[in-house]
Amino acid sequence: MSKPRQTRIGCYAVMMEDGKILLCRLCVNNEHFGKWTLPGGGNEFGESIQETLAREVLEETGLAVEAVDIIRTNSRLHCEPAIDYHVLQFIFSVNRLGGELRNETDGTTDLVEWVAIEEISPENSVDIVQMAVGLA
Repeated sequence: MSKPRQTRIGCYAVMMEDGKILLCRLCVNNEHFGKWTLPGGGNEFGESIQETLAREVLEETGLAVEAVDIIRTNSRLHCEPAIDYHVLQFIFSVNRLGGELRNETDGTTDLVEWVAIEEISPENSVDIVQMAVGLA
């Protein structure tokens, strides 16, 4: 019997300022605990990808943003013992509309910070960050 399959859509923001990129640290309930990721996350039923981006960035950073352009898409398979996922990721450039930087509580991340590009490595960040740094 074959495993169930599911498509997951994620939307992420690339925000640069003074040679730094805004990143979120994945918290303990994530397989990549302690690594940096881009602000963003999963699409909810009925949302446009732009709405997903704005909601997720606000939840994780406290900042209100609007999508400007899709600067990269990524498609990959992620297989777990009980289910196979087809992951579609949309990486956006954004305009900051307002808000105050703050850490997420009770979510998938626990810290938001401006990180210098030269401090980012495969050891301290997930693959989507590496893609974004290559686009910056």
